[in-house]
Amino acid sequence: METIVLMKNDNDGSPFLPLAADNFKKACVVGPFIENADTMFGDYSPTMMTDYIVTPLAGIKTTQIGSDLLNYEDGCTDGPACEIYDGYKVRTACEGVDLVIVTAGLSRYLEHEGHDISDIYLPGHQMSLLTDAESASGSAPIILLLFNANPLDISYAKSNPRFAAILEAYYPGQEAGVAIANVLTGSYNPAGRLPNTWPASLDQVPDMIDYTMKERTYRYFTQEPLYPFGYGLSFTTFNYSDLNVASTANTNGEGSIAVSVTVMNTGTMDGDEVTQAYVKWDNVAEAPNIQLVGVSRKFISKGQSITVSFTIKPEQLQVWINGDDGKWSIPGGTYSLFVGGQQPDQKVSVPSNVLSATFKL
Repeated sequence: METIVLMKNDNDGSPFLPLAADNFKKACVVGPFIENADTMFGDYSPTMMTDYIVTPLAGIKTTQIGSDLLNYEDGCTDGPACEIYDGYKVRTACEGVDLVIVTAGLSRYLEHEGHDISDIYLPGHQMSLLTDAESASGSAPIILLLFNANPLDISYAKSNPRFAAILEAYYPGQEAGVAIANVLTGSYNPAGRLPNTWPASLDQVPDMIDYTMKERTYRYFTQEPLYPFGYGLSFTTFNYSDLNVASTANTNGEGSIAVSVTVMNTGTMDGDEVTQAYVKWDNVAEAPNIQLVGVSRKFISKGQSITVSFTIKPEQLQVWINGDDGKWSIPGGTYSLFVGGQQPDQKVSVPSNVLSATFKL
């Protein structure tokens, strides 16, 4: 459960998840991952004993979702490749329901060691799966469950108000259905964060034979991504205050930078917060645009505050200086520090604030 990322949670300006008990008595669950136990595991997974695997559908069946009617249909007879697709069955399953849950993504058969994906589109007819479920279900809200490792182009679901929630589950393993059910119903408050930048399109991704770092990783990315590195929503809200920075560090690698901040759970649910500390170099041409130098995941009860501390070592501020005698160096000068639940200055952002300060070496 700890890796699940809540990427969208918006129903006409209000949070959609967690689902209120017994609110959605008629539901459909569709897509190639609903009962496919094998797709719950990534590359290098062990031999699975399928009798012990809880699929997404099995997990949902343990809840009050679809208590009067629960239709389900995978729609893709060839699994996540979804080249063989039956839209009629998907549309039939989703007619007249109060809630739609769509599963989509990749699998270890479509992305694995020695087999990189060549684009970021949903495979096969999975996009038709989304639109068929949407068109057949009237005005019912839709939850999109994703199972993948590489970023995918889900801009349609992100911008479409019918898609009230998006959950990135990655490859959640044996207890997949239990984890998903717990998040959907609010038994668990998700706090996963994206470990990579999701580009808005492949046009933002450099050519494979371009060996510069330009536009690669969050550290050098200058465009507006679909979702930024470090992003992830919660069922509660947090506020940051009292940022303190004390530095004894120098360019010889001695000393350190001590950072502390107060984090308060200002919402109505207990939950984990992932505090992230980033630095920016001032006028250092060889430096990244920004760099993560500290991360801390802490449980905070609703209404409570805690102090989160980081120690930044000077070696974390090294940059490679080009030239005939190229070497790692710790630049002197002013550094900007940002601390919060996300990167600073992101268009796609979480509700919490980001604090800033400066220090010198």
